Amino acid sequence: MRPSSPRMAPAPVNIATPDGGASANPGTQATTLGEALEAAADEVESLHGVRIDVVKVGDCPMNDTANAITQAAREAMVNAAKHAGVDGISVFAEVIGRDISVFVRDRGVGFDLSSIADDRRGISDSIRARMERAGGRASISSTPGEGTEVELTIAVAVAAP
Repeated sequence: MRPSSPRMAPAPVNIATPDGGASANPGTQATTLGEALEAAADEVESLHGVRIDVVKVGDCPMNDTANAITQAAREAMVNAAKHAGVDGISVFAEVIGRDISVFVRDRGVGFDLSSIADDRRGISDSIRARMERAGGRASISSTPGEGTEVELTIAVAVAAP
């Protein structure tokens, strides 16, 4: 488990799985976006046996907006862990004023976005649609043989602490 420092923030928010279920770490609560991303990375590392390096610049309290970007980032981490064929994944999160950006990158096998079967809903529902419902956007860049980058951006309702 990653070390974390206590921070003052609104009431804690449970880390939920994309399907709305409980986290693999029952009782785990995050009060900031940074803590939530670390918890999601810990969970994916544990479930899929990959190393996920999380770098954060700035932070903000958890709310519905921060939860949406966390869950979309978690889905991107899971996809990379399952499909990229790599031992490590990089996550970079930045909060500047009201703007949150999260990048999930791997240097794995990559893929052709147009080749995704219609019945596969991870990117379209768990990443793109989740971000759009929350007022943000998701951009996915992938090249076969070179890896994938998922960029998530959204404006949060409160300024960073």
